[in-house]
Amino acid sequence: MVLEAVRQENLLAGWAEIETEGEVPPLYRRLNRGEASYYLHLRLEWETGVARARATSVLPEAGGLMAREGEIRPAALARGLGVTSGAARSYLVWMEEAGLCRRVPNGAYALRHAALRELFVPQKALALDNNVPTGRRKKSDWVETD
Repeated sequence: MVLEAVRQENLLAGWAEIETEGEVPPLYRRLNRGEASYYLHLRLEWETGVARARATSVLPEAGGLMAREGEIRPAALARGLGVTSGAARSYLVWMEEAGLCRRVPNGAYALRHAALRELFVPQKALALDNNVPTGRRKKSDWVETD
C-alpha cells in the first residue's frame, strides 16, 4: 500500500516545469552564496536530475560545457564531447526531461537556471566535495550503457 502511494505521488513530477524561463528558484534567493547550504542545495538539485536522466556519465561534461558557454547548440555540444550530433541531441533531450537544462528561443540549450552554473566553478564546488561535476572529465572516462 505504501509503495503504491509513493508511485502515485512521483516526487519529481513537475521538477522541470518550475522556473522555466531560467530564473533562479526562490530557494537560492533566500540562501547566501557563501554558505555551504547554498552549494549543497545546488548539488542536490543536480544529482536528483542526473538520477532521473539517462546517460549519467556524460552529463557532468555536458553541464560543464553549458556552464562555460551559457547556451549551447547540439552541434557545438557534439564537438565539445566528441560525439555525433544525434548523440548530443539525445543528451540534451534527456537533460531537459530531467529538469537539468532548458531550451532557449534560438534553438540552443542552457542550464535550467543561472545558479546551476556555479556548480561547475571548481574553486567553490570542489571545496565542498571532490565529486562535484566540474565538466572536466576525459572523453575516454565515459562508458554508456543506454
